[in-house]
Amino acid sequence: MKYLLYLLLAITFVALPVALYGSNVNMTVYVDNPLVADPTDHTPPTVTSFSVVSTPGSLAISISTFTATDNVGVTGYLINESPSTPAANDPHWSSIPQTSYAFLTEGNKTLYAWAKDANANISLSVQVLLTITAGGGGSTPPPSGGGGGGSPPPSSFTPATPTIPTSVVVRGVAYPGSAVVLLKDSQVIGTTQSGPDARFEIISSNVTGGTYTFSVWAKDSAGVRSDLFPFTVSLTPGATSVISGIFIAPTITLDKEAVRHGDVLTIIGHSAPSADVSLVFHSDTEIVKKTQADESGAWTYLFDTLPLELGGHTSQARSQLKKDISNFSKQIAFSVGDKNIKTKKAVEVQADQNNDGKVDLSDFSI
Repeated sequence: MKYLLYLLLAITFVALPVALYGSNVNMTVYVDNPLVADPTDHTPPTVTSFSVVSTPGSLAISISTFTATDNVGVTGYLINESPSTPAANDPHWSSIPQTSYAFLTEGNKTLYAWAKDANANISLSVQVLLTITAGGGGSTPPPSGGGGGGSPPPSSFTPATPTIPTSVVVRGVAYPGSAVVLLKDSQVIGTTQSGPDARFEIISSNVTGGTYTFSVWAKDSAGVRSDLFPFTVSLTPGATSVISGIFIAPTITLDKEAVRHGDVLTIIGHSAPSADVSLVFHSDTEIVKKTQADESGAWTYLFDTLPLELGGHTSQARSQLKKDISNFSKQIAFSVGDKNIKTKKAVEVQADQNNDGKVDLSDFSI
């Protein structure tokens, strides 16, 4: 019995690998990994290689390589003839790389390869430029010696050359639903709208290699513009430069340009949702006060001017979100004296513009 047990165990451990793996097996397995969208993931994939091979006498070509990478995982591949970023729900997305493509007509062509991830972040494209002629189809064959039949003219094909544009990607935090503008040497090269979490991303291919001064500004829901966030970057030709970690300073406005000594000065502005806002009042003795933005990014502080001396003062703000700290906002001047003078812009911002009996964000959009 003991020897029989050893024999059965030996058969089991020897036969199992053969049954599982067999011999001379050659297979390619694509695993459709059900990646779950991460709402905090704003990093798009990168197409790492894309090349094609001609099919003589045909408008169809073969895709020899098409690969992409992502910080979480690539969930879709797409090839088309449009330079515009495809929609995340475009029906032509495939969970595996395409292996062929058919043109409808002959001529000079540009083919674009794209990739996306589970959070609908879409890559920049990699382009292939080519000229293709199908040939045949009624073309007159050239004469040939010896009276034999001539051969039809061969298809012409310019070898595909992948062209990777020089691009810049700028990511950061502004205010919820704010308009964000990217400038290069004072010229606008990209715009976007931040999400409800105040995060934004601007992708621009309207650049070439070199060193440039970029700047970003945002406009909050009250129509108040932020100060510029400038930075200088050297761009490598044919590469994508990613600049992240931008935290735009909060906007700030006052309800009065002159306030009676001892009265309340109302300061309002916008920042990222739930950001801590520090207010600095520059006077003979510097005063620092703190408040917090609400979920819409709006913040308010009621400042008692009794500690201030008579005369001119300035105030500015900056925000902190976890470990990130913004630059200071622009300085706003006001004076302390014997009367109140409302700030025109502040009156317009706070007024009940739509006459609904309350002051809210709907008034800011008018």
